[in-house]
Amino acid sequence: MSLMFNRLLLCAALFAAASVPAAAGESPEAFMQRYVDAIRSDGVSAAADFVHPDEAERFRAMLAPLFAAMPEPQADAMAQTFFGGKADAAKVAAMPAGDFMRAFLSFVEQQAMAAGPGKGGIEIRQFDMLGLVPEGDVRHFVTRGTVAAGPITMTKMEVVSIRPDGDGWGMLLSGELDGMAQAIKASARRAAEAGEDRKPQADQ
Repeated sequence: MSLMFNRLLLCAALFAAASVPAAAGESPEAFMQRYVDAIRSDGVSAAADFVHPDEAERFRAMLAPLFAAMPEPQADAMAQTFFGGKADAAKVAAMPAGDFMRAFLSFVEQQAMAAGPGKGGIEIRQFDMLGLVPEGDVRHFVTRGTVAAGPITMTKMEVVSIRPDGDGWGMLLSGELDGMAQAIKASARRAAEAGEDRKPQADQ
């Protein structure tokens, strides 16, 4: 799968990855539109300010323990890749959930900068809310979004789920973002195993 397609996939995932503080009495539909407008105007990294605390913690809990499990050189290299040149494994493992998500999305935005039009190299060309299905206190939106990165355009149907967050609403993490976390975990596990294989064996 190409890097550019991954950028598009991430953009689709972000439709279901974040929450934004809602105005008093804001409808679910208005909440959704405000979120999409923020991504359009400020780019992918804007989602970092909107992530529901519970969902940010779940994302952090999937990835942060990996850094402690890897050999230190590999862990520091991975930390610098995803969180910037000044990061190391110890700093990443100690990050609060909101800072962890913000740093990760900043990395993603930097990777997308060369992709083409739109903020962060990603352009949301269209976003339609086609229907709403209530389930207890959760609201499921059926949506259709068209996003572009450079010469590639993708239109995707998505179910976006939101639930109350204090006096407002917050979106649940999408399956794509969960999958991205799982892929990073698998990559880190392979790096850790490779590091163990390279360790010199003690004399018997």
